[in-house]
Amino acid sequence: MQMRQSRSRLMALLLAGLMLFSSLAVLAGCADSEGDATATETGSGVQSGSSAEEETKAAPYTNLEKKKYNREFVVLGRGDMKTDFEAISTESKGSLLNELLVERNTVVEEDFGIKFVYFYEDSYNEVNARVSQQALNSLDDYDVAMGHKYTVTTCLVNNQLTDLSTVDTLALTENWWDQGCRSSLTVNGKLFLMTGDVLPSSMLISACFAFNKRLMKELNKTEPYSLVREGKWTLDEFNAMTKDVTVDVDGDGVIDYKKDRYGLSSWMMDVPFTMFYGAGGVFGSVAEDGTPEMSFEDEDVINRYEKIYRALIEQNAYFVTDLSQYETSYEMFAAGHALFYDTSLNKVRNFLADMSDDYGIVPVPKYVSFVNGSTGFVMMVSTEKDPEYVGAILEAMARYNYENVSTKMFEIVTKLQSVRDQDSSEMVEYIIRNRVFDSAYFFDLAVSNVVLEQLKTGKPEISAQLTSAKKTSKTELRGILRKMSKKQK
Repeated sequence: MQMRQSRSRLMALLLAGLMLFSSLAVLAGCADSEGDATATETGSGVQSGSSAEEETKAAPYTNLEKKKYNREFVVLGRGDMKTDFEAISTESKGSLLNELLVERNTVVEEDFGIKFVYFYEDSYNEVNARVSQQALNSLDDYDVAMGHKYTVTTCLVNNQLTDLSTVDTLALTENWWDQGCRSSLTVNGKLFLMTGDVLPSSMLISACFAFNKRLMKELNKTEPYSLVREGKWTLDEFNAMTKDVTVDVDGDGVIDYKKDRYGLSSWMMDVPFTMFYGAGGVFGSVAEDGTPEMSFEDEDVINRYEKIYRALIEQNAYFVTDLSQYETSYEMFAAGHALFYDTSLNKVRNFLADMSDDYGIVPVPKYVSFVNGSTGFVMMVSTEKDPEYVGAILEAMARYNYENVSTKMFEIVTKLQSVRDQDSSEMVEYIIRNRVFDSAYFFDLAVSNVVLEQLKTGKPEISAQLTSAKKTSKTELRGILRKMSKKQK
């Protein structure tokens, strides 16, 4: 494919944590009910010699049949995630991820006889505008577009995207594609957006807890790795571990994040979702006919909220509700003033590299990984003339990354060339393989923000707000589905 112009833009990396709200999912069977105190602890903790470890030994790219296409592969992308496709060799020194992706591009271009061509937009809405322009004018300028959750939904709802499940060259049920995304965002048997190993930066936008090893030892607490492996890492256990940790160390009568100690450091746009979904909470689901629906028990949400409320409000966590103070949530943890930090793998990579104290990484209780709203998705425009070609290259990239890039995710996260902490390495692998997406969050329905909004008020009750939000969300969802059922003009 020949392009009409070339104007690649370089944009500074956006702080993924500042992206509003969340793109989440429901992964059935990954977590026991935190909301039901009588739930049986069947647990699925991280196990040594797990299937996830066995999967990484596979060689899906090496064994893939290669076909020479002798053409360009044109990418329309987000400026803040450009290196997922356009790895730059001159910038690779000192960046393990970039070095790996430079090698991937070289290998894939040679094996398939293609040339990557890149176009980037600083604005997510501009990416949408270009996708819409291509769809509405029957153009074929871009082979693949990479969008942001809170903007690509417009293209999806307007029927401007290709159903990826119809592309035979995509093996979407395989492990190198995110199965939480596939199961939760398939609507009426159609899947328009996908993520997974093909986008390493998306894999890094997976929630986790970091903990301070020095404070663990000083407080005579046991690092939670064994709880994770045994299937006992729950919000109840977390609350017990952080109880009474927040203290006024210098005795001046004021607890200050710069000099005192907290059980948990967190930010309002992450931790309500991290804890709710990590504990197995859910708002949206998919009916037997493939239609998204609101499916949750009020009592279950209320019980989970009470435990989250206890962790953040009753136990005096450092809970940042001022956007201008966002940076303090990781700065104070890095300075050694919090036992735990509610974070994501990309923030560990970006913000904790120079931390003096040793830290460990564990999944969120109990055990599925919230995916921040800034995660990326790959998509094809509905007017794509050769979806099988596009699918073949995306499949090759996903397989290559699964085989050669994701296996080094711990080193990528911690900026280490060797694994110092085998426990955390094991946990990182588990975190990136158990991500969740919830259709209620994906479509930004009213109910998706009810936990956040109530925590911001500091009030322990959520029942009335939940009832109102559920009613509004059902109306919103019906409108979305009606619009999606209409054919594009």
